[in-house]
Amino acid sequence: MSKERILITGANGFTGQHACSHFLNNGYEVIALKRNQQHTDQLSQDQVQSILCDLTDEEAIANVIKETKPDYILHAAGKNDVMESWQNPSMYLKANVMATIHLLEGVRKYKSDTRVLVVGSALEYNPTQRPNHPYGLTKTFQSLISKSWQTLFNLSIIIAKPTNLIGAGPSRGFCSLLAERIVKLEKYNIYEPLQVYHPNQVRDFLDIRDCLKAYEILLKKGDIGEVYPIGTGNFHSLKEVINQYQLLTSVPVPVEIMDQNHKLANKNGHSVYEHGLDLSKIRKLNWNPSIPFSSSLNSILSYYRQKL
Repeated sequence: MSKERILITGANGFTGQHACSHFLNNGYEVIALKRNQQHTDQLSQDQVQSILCDLTDEEAIANVIKETKPDYILHAAGKNDVMESWQNPSMYLKANVMATIHLLEGVRKYKSDTRVLVVGSALEYNPTQRPNHPYGLTKTFQSLISKSWQTLFNLSIIIAKPTNLIGAGPSRGFCSLLAERIVKLEKYNIYEPLQVYHPNQVRDFLDIRDCLKAYEILLKKGDIGEVYPIGTGNFHSLKEVINQYQLLTSVPVPVEIMDQNHKLANKNGHSVYEHGLDLSKIRKLNWNPSIPFSSSLNSILSYYRQKL
């Protein structure tokens, strides 16, 4: 019996690297779609079929779908830095919106029965309201397009909206940035404090390993056209992250609490999740996170201690 084939976009990224490892270990034939041939931390190059492809090239991605004919696609590629999106919004439109259109068009033309999971964002906004930042705008467009292609062309598209993903590996998230600076201080006595504008701001941090279990369930059992928020339902402030790290290191955590009225503070783009997320739909599929928050932070520290 042949293995089920999954195409993972953004395979060089934080989610993509973990996804390749997860699905490979679970018996899938993994096709890793990469924009460039950079080193990946999670697995060696000969364990998966790697294909270089720029998703903004419509013909290139169409040819990939035509040749590989995947059973599943995990669309994890894209840009996700809120601050960077203010500086280059057109790049974010190309990477998050046009790339998604090109991918779905390839599916429509050459493998219309492929089940596609599009990774959205909890930072999307209600389209009837004012946009929050360019990144949120592009992810909102991405979800609208995915829903539309599912309806108009009867494609098997599902949308996941994860909260803040954390874990070992290359990430530019708050927990990883702080862990990297802690390790620099531990190993090389380099003090580079991370500026924190809203220490009491709370976020729902989800371990990438738990998230990928949810992604696999959605690819297998998720309802077509449905949107699935994914999170823990628990919230931790940035101050709590700092305090948790202090328990895991003997050096002072390098942070600098900034003026909360700083002009950049209102552009950091992180949701407060005051009312939480409705996780009922993913939980009905018998998914619940299992990795404790402290274990996730410890794994991030361990990653940078080995890397540096």
